[in-house]
Amino acid sequence: MKFLIKVALLLFCTIHVAWAASIVIDAGHGGHDPGAKRTFDGVTYLEKNLTLKISQQVAQEFRTHGHDVAMTRTKDQFLNLNTRLLKGRQLCQNAFISVHIDASRQEKQTQAQGATVHVYPTANTRTRKIAQATQRALNPKRRYKISRFRVIRDKKPSCVSMLVEMGYLNNPNDLKKLNDPKYQREISKKLAQSVSNGLTKYKNYAILNSI
Repeated sequence: MKFLIKVALLLFCTIHVAWAASIVIDAGHGGHDPGAKRTFDGVTYLEKNLTLKISQQVAQEFRTHGHDVAMTRTKDQFLNLNTRLLKGRQLCQNAFISVHIDASRQEKQTQAQGATVHVYPTANTRTRKIAQATQRALNPKRRYKISRFRVIRDKKPSCVSMLVEMGYLNNPNDLKKLNDPKYQREISKKLAQSVSNGLTKYKNYAILNSI
């Protein structure tokens, strides 16, 4: 009986490790959900396409830092919010990052520019510290925001969960940069570097929820 229990525990641990990842990258939107949509100079740009390209680059950058990485989607595929939530809860060990592109709803063009990091209101101190460092790395002119995006809710305390708007789809300068493979690599490198550094720096930080 003891032998069977040991075998069962070993099997459980093996399955758990096989389906766990240090970092989970969530490429926003996909499939019949295009996300934000803007047309400039006769060309239509879809948020879902940019988030996938950038997410793939972000995943690669995290791998260079020695992390095991899982992605919620790797192709133009629709995933409902519950599926994204479930994958995040099941897979995430250290960080869950949902990648999006912002857009001002009331303006064809906007002066707002640059990346913005969002965390959930119940985010613990460790998550907030890493979000602050990441915001400084991506766009020091802004502060990270507290937002009720459901996709970053209800992760386990050890999983730093944030949503990153990489720029504005309806800002011509941002759009030009976000479509540039070189810039995609640069911003992905900054994101992976800042989060990786934060995970190390705040490894022993208290992970109790902030009040």
